[in-house]
Amino acid sequence: MIHDSSLGIPSLVYSSDEEPGISRVRRGRGFQYLLPDKSHLKCRVELARIRKLGIPPAYSDVWICPKANGHIQATGFDAAARKQYRYHDDWRLYRDRQKFDQLAEFATRLPRIRRKVNALLRPDGAADVQSKEVAIAALVRLIDRTAIRVGGSSRMSKGATTLDIGNIRYDEDRLRLRYRAKGGKKVSCSLRDTRLQRILEQIDDLPGKRLFQYVGSDGAVHPLDSGDVNDWLKEASGMDSLSAKMFRTWHGSVAALDAIASLENPTNKQACEAAAATLRNTPAICRKSYVHPAVFDLVEMDAEERAALIEGLGADIAGLRVGENRFVGLIGGGR
Repeated sequence: MIHDSSLGIPSLVYSSDEEPGISRVRRGRGFQYLLPDKSHLKCRVELARIRKLGIPPAYSDVWICPKANGHIQATGFDAAARKQYRYHDDWRLYRDRQKFDQLAEFATRLPRIRRKVNALLRPDGAADVQSKEVAIAALVRLIDRTAIRVGGSSRMSKGATTLDIGNIRYDEDRLRLRYRAKGGKKVSCSLRDTRLQRILEQIDDLPGKRLFQYVGSDGAVHPLDSGDVNDWLKEASGMDSLSAKMFRTWHGSVAALDAIASLENPTNKQACEAAAATLRNTPAICRKSYVHPAVFDLVEMDAEERAALIEGLGADIAGLRVGENRFVGLIGGGR
């Protein structure tokens, strides 16, 4: 039984598509749903629950949990044969809370990650640009500086690991990225980072089209994937639960707090818009997934009380920026 009374969510039961479930079969322009015993599902309440899950028509081998309180509500395979999941809303809230709770620990590990990245991207220009670790360090530098996604396997959804050489342009003193992100959204961003630019220009000389790649022990060129990055982050930070996604939650929350700190009468909308500008996402998604709830609590405070609290916020973690240390103070970290 999965339960977290502190979140006020109902008890959820563990569910798996290895167990008997409801299946979906095509019928004309729509679908029929079959119970585990192959009889037709006719319950209007259950059919409404299934419709609410929003399972795309193109998904194949769809499995639907027969229990309304299963933590996994449905699975299926998309057109590229990748397994996709639909989770219970309360399970997503529970996981989001866990993610936010880990930000204080992440704050203490981030300077260590940055130091290791700096050491690998040697300022003397002697970095081994063919090595896997240098490629990962360059990628981590990019996601830390730009807050872009780490990337997945979808050809239509690029992130750092799936960027091609054609997605980057090198100006005299600036990197410029242009690519199609999750959901097909076109993204453009730029940054000034001489050390990173020098490393990427050298990696570009390797055979292959990917931006982040390395020469393996077999002598072949291999592209990085998100698993490579997450494994490195865990080892570099000593934080077993860390993944590259944490950088987006971190930078989104810091941007939202910075916006509130700069305004006399801030709103949640303005905080989410600031996070959205940083993450290149929608304000609604940022509010739901990328901004720590403690940031929104500030908006509800009296203006003088809020100003006094923000003025006193801060931590003293070397390697974090001013706004980052202020956020650490807000969430009670750095002690």
